[in-house]
Amino acid sequence: MRNASAEGETGNFWNGTERSFNTGAIAYEPRYNEYAQPPRTVLENGVLLNEFSNGRTLPLTDQVVVDDDRIRIGVLNGSLSLDRIDSASVDLQPVSTQTRTVAVSGTDGENVTIELPTRLDQDDWEELIADELEEGRVHNVTVDDENGTVTIEMENLSGDDTYDLQLWKVGVGTGVEPTEAGYLTNVGDTNRTVQQGETVSLVVEARDKFNGPKGGVTPTASTISGTATITGPSDESGQLTVEYTAPPSVGTDTVRVEQDFDRSGTNESDERVSFTINVGSSGTGTGDSTPPVFDDEPTASPDSVPEGDKFNLTATLNDTNRGGTDIISVKWSDNQGNSGELLANDGEFDQPVEAVGDSVLTDNWSKGDHAITVTGTDSNGNARSGTTTVTIGDSLSGNEVAFNDTNDNGVYDSGTDTAYTTENIKDFDNSSADLIIEKDIDPDSIDLKAESVTVRGGVTVSTGDGGGITMRAVGGSIDVGGATLNAGDNDAKPIELIINNNNEADIDVRDTVLISNDSIEATPGANGTLFVNDNGGNRSDGGTYIENKTGSASTLTLQQGTVQGSPERGEVSDNT
Repeated sequence: MRNASAEGETGNFWNGTERSFNTGAIAYEPRYNEYAQPPRTVLENGVLLNEFSNGRTLPLTDQVVVDDDRIRIGVLNGSLSLDRIDSASVDLQPVSTQTRTVAVSGTDGENVTIELPTRLDQDDWEELIADELEEGRVHNVTVDDENGTVTIEMENLSGDDTYDLQLWKVGVGTGVEPTEAGYLTNVGDTNRTVQQGETVSLVVEARDKFNGPKGGVTPTASTISGTATITGPSDESGQLTVEYTAPPSVGTDTVRVEQDFDRSGTNESDERVSFTINVGSSGTGTGDSTPPVFDDEPTASPDSVPEGDKFNLTATLNDTNRGGTDIISVKWSDNQGNSGELLANDGEFDQPVEAVGDSVLTDNWSKGDHAITVTGTDSNGNARSGTTTVTIGDSLSGNEVAFNDTNDNGVYDSGTDTAYTTENIKDFDNSSADLIIEKDIDPDSIDLKAESVTVRGGVTVSTGDGGGITMRAVGGSIDVGGATLNAGDNDAKPIELIINNNNEADIDVRDTVLISNDSIEATPGANGTLFVNDNGGNRSDGGTYIENKTGSASTLTLQQGTVQGSPERGEVSDNT
């Protein structure tokens, strides 16, 4: 890949320099006596194709490398050879799959260019990428038959438009090589204002060259005049915290976090992150310079949504005993250029303690993790910042309503996750799938089994007169918090939520509406918990509602495990 540049600290790595990745393909060659000269079927770069003995190739699927403003490239590593007369399973090993999406554009007027190995010819690729050529996303596509490569030259976008780049690496067979940390980037603002002697947390993320988080990384931290201490190695999200304490003097300080990943003896720009710290006076006399604190840290709910959906961003700030002045504004921004303001829950910023929140729309947000920094300011201009993270995924299309969350990040990744329709879901049976139902469904009955089952908050699962609702989790948990489960139109149809093969697994029906004229049963693991709740308000405020079709209170029977909480309407009967 050439000429791909990003903004900010990430742009020190994605700076237009050519980046190369070794990859392979999976080939299947049938050998049947009755099947003369069968083609070899090959999966390469997301395209399934047939390769015939006369050199002709035939694509069997669409390409997935370029889709609108998204560039998605998967790398295959390892060695596998099987020769048998019966069926064989090819298991993929995730190497770097929980990767971040990076917004990139061309460098110095040059177009982003992708070069891939290919068995397909010029006509094949022109047909595969025809829509992108017509829509002006791809400027040109050229196949080099001699070298067996295809070069896709993207179109330069206008204004601030960018391409969303997502890379991932999977392995197959033996000899699969892990990735190593390749660069550092910031989480949150790199320009901070603090008071003399104040201690703040700075967050840095270590990534591999696929933009995947790398744990176990411990860089060094240095300052000019303050002190900086790294609290530990990066966690599984790649993030680590630097505790910075400002000096007693007013001025500008710099914090550098760095590590020589390529062992060159020099910490290059992509191997370090720099924070500019503006140290202000702690003040004396009647004016205070102490920032407020968070009574409730910034929270995104839900913390994973499809692109284009909304999430709620909330926090509570408190300036009591820290000057006692009113909170006058609360703003938010992420590490990819999105920003906005949060509103006071009581309608006006006029007191030292303010609960704030707003619904944030994610139209045109890039896929991946977004570090959201929330900053509250009091009337003396003192500010306090806190950070939360929301993960943005692809949107399900057409009649797709659910997906298998293969990398367990809570969002749909079209390049790796399998999507399902209502017809697929009603009798779903895949004990290795982490099933997430993201849209309303209304089949005539539901009897599904998966490793874990999640129904998004706000989603309605209903059935007609044909049958009830049965959900089984084989090894994982069941989470229908915030959803509505409505069994049958008028007939008596049961609702059954059942855990198998995991004594510790839980069932969560907090803020859930359960409606049935028949039995409603929950069977968590033997040592698991059924979670219910009472928010003390009305239905719109949440709480667990257990009802029959007339709206009267009903009963949920607990078959094993324990219960935590009480429902807002109805009751839980312990049948253990």
